Amino acid sequence: MENNKRQSDKNSETENAHRRRSADFWCKTLAWFAVAGWIALFGVLYTIEKARPPVKSFSERFFNKNVRTTWDQGLLSKIPYHMVTGLIISLMGLFINARRHKRRNDHWRVSLILPGFFILIITAVWLIYILFKTI
Repeated sequence: MENNKRQSDKNSETENAHRRRSADFWCKTLAWFAVAGWIALFGVLYTIEKARPPVKSFSERFFNKNVRTTWDQGLLSKIPYHMVTGLIISLMGLFINARRHKRRNDHWRVSLILPGFFILIITAVWLIYILFKTI
């Protein structure tokens, strides 16, 4: 009898462990958070690229055309908003992932961690740039 009880407990544990058969709402939401985090990261990088002064090409040097030599301050002012948005998206996704990380076969989504990590690095570089710019 004791042996049958242990066997039934093992069967119920196995059934409970494999109750998730397909991707549910939260798994799909995590995938969308990962996509949104990467879009926010590439939005930051694209904005930085567009804000920096262009490199003077051969034809511009040959014809003595003027090229902007300073950073576009209008675009630079939008970068912190992009970074905060990307960081919030990444943190929300990591929070949902942490709440779902209960089973042994659950995993941390690297696609949620990396955009947040890169945005934190960009933010640190940005703050150092602003700090030394004002000194």
